[in-house]
This record gives sequence, C-alpha cells and structure tokens, in this order.
Amino acid sequence: MAIVSGSITYPEGVATWVRDCADLSGCRLSLNNVTYDCNFCGDFAVYYVGKKGGWNAFLFEGICKQTDNLTEHKYNRSVNNQTINFENNRYMVEVMPTYELRTGWLSDEEAARLASDLIPTTKLYLHNLITNELKPAVITNTTAEYKTFRNNNRKFVQYTVSVQESQTKLRR
Repeated sequence: MAIVSGSITYPEGVATWVRDCADLSGCRLSLNNVTYDCNFCGDFAVYYVGKKGGWNAFLFEGICKQTDNLTEHKYNRSVNNQTINFENNRYMVEVMPTYELRTGWLSDEEAARLASDLIPTTKLYLHNLITNELKPAVITNTTAEYKTFRNNNRKFVQYTVSVQESQTKLRR
C-alpha cells in the first residue's frame, strides 16, 4: 500500500520523509516512482542513505546559496624587469562547488530526523531541480544540533546544511 501525504505519493517500501504540501505551490518532481507535486519547491533536493540503510529524500524549501572554493597552483619565474612575462604563473585551479542549503520550517520530529539521519550520512546525491542535474556530494557540517521549538527560544526550527560536490573540477 502506498503512503499518501497531501499530493505526495510514495510507493510501498520507500523510507522517506512524508511532508504536508498544503502550503507549497507550482512544481512537480518525479524520480524513481516518487512524485512531489507541490505549490512551491526549493531549488534542491537530496537523496541519501539513512541510518537504517535505506534511501531517503529531503526537499530544501529555503533559500540556497552556491559558492565555488578555488585552490590555485602556481609556479614562479625569475624576475626580469626588461620583459612583459609574468613572474607568478597560475597553471591550474581546482574548483570545488559548495552549497548552503536552508530548510523551510520544520516540526520537532522533522528536525530530529534531520539531525540524526541526514547530517551524519555517508552517501548523498544533490539534485538541482532547476537544471535537473544529479551530483554526488558530501555534507561538510561537523555538528548536528538537535533543535526543538522550546530550545530554539520558542522560534520555528530551520537548519542550514553545508554540502560540497564530491568531484573536483580542474581548470588548466
């Protein structure tokens, strides 16, 4: 028997987060027979192996920011003020895309699942819903804070998850 929540239907045996989509508008996402039919979706979803070994999904509904971390490789030449040659030469740059993914408002139960299940995962794929690209990634958060409405100064719970693509891009 399939699990149905709002307009989201998950096939039997798929361990995933069931969220109420009543306040969301305008997107449709289908992957491996899982369909998200929402009124609003964020730009990214992640698919990851949970603590019990099954694949789970999480849709980031908040604002997400992408940054490229650059590592440059250079070599130096002797200084010659008589020419227009460079003394320092950049011959290669490693580009490592990183993302700050922000959740929407979470219930205490959803926040506990995020802290105990998603943050410590060892296998994760980042799905850009705008470009429909799926990339292997690694979570770079080093702590998993257990937030609740009460211990968060009576504010709704939101998380920022830092993710880095697992494959470096080289520019030569």
